[in-house]
Amino acid sequence: MKLVTFAIVAVFVGVAAFWIWYLFFNIFAVDFKVEPEGPKVSVNGTIEIKAVPLNALGKRAVNRMIPFEVKILEGKEIIYGEEKEQGGIVLKLKDIKGKLKFEVSSPYSQAPSVFVFRVE
Repeated sequence: MKLVTFAIVAVFVGVAAFWIWYLFFNIFAVDFKVEPEGPKVSVNGTIEIKAVPLNALGKRAVNRMIPFEVKILEGKEIIYGEEKEQGGIVLKLKDIKGKLKFEVSSPYSQAPSVFVFRVE
């Protein structure tokens, strides 16, 4: 009788642990946050890019950080530096006006996201 009770409790705990991991810790998608949000950014400014891992509930995955890459497609001459920080990258801009287009991708994203800014 004790063995059956133990087996039932063990199965219940195992299933509960799986669902908690599946719903809260597993990464289902990635949301890329870019500051500033608008299509314009000032010269000598910065653009901050962060990758937010999302769980099955659409919320930020608990205690998870994901790697991501930024690929400059247009306007490489506008950027003079890249600074990596906790969970993000900061692009530093020169005193040059123009169009800046970059692509952000992650192993967890289905397709790369493309962002376009006018530097004024």
